Amino acid sequence: MGHTRSVPLPIDTARAIRTRADMHALVEAVRDAAGSESETDALEWKRELDLTTKAGLATIAKAVLGFSNRDAAMAARVFEGCAYFLAGVSPKRLDGVSYVDGAKVEAGVRVYTGAEPQWRALTTSSLTERQCWWSASKHPVRAITSAQ
Repeated sequence: MGHTRSVPLPIDTARAIRTRADMHALVEAVRDAAGSESETDALEWKRELDLTTKAGLATIAKAVLGFSNRDAAMAARVFEGCAYFLAGVSPKRLDGVSYVDGAKVEAGVRVYTGAEPQWRALTTSSLTERQCWWSASKHPVRAITSAQ
């Protein structure tokens, strides 16, 4: 983490991503971004991630913990305090990831995070029809809502 700028992608950052259409738009915005595009405090991505391994689940856990430890006032300025981790996409690439049951991903990540950070693991398919995982978390100091 440690990024200080807001998300510069051509998406509305004033509200949280809640619908599948909004999620598709976020995935496509990352895919269409310049290769030099940087992750932020509210958005991280990994082009390749094996969600069946401890290393893959630990990568997600690290992002979820980082998102949940952001300064509440700063976090609230982008996506209503929510943050997103995308797997299978990066600027100029949409490789997708192999399908894994979201409940298994959540259980595997909670081994590292515990139960407190509120987040969800969901899949979406985009232009390539490959699975793209995303997770959302909201700073625990705020009222917690998850992306829907």
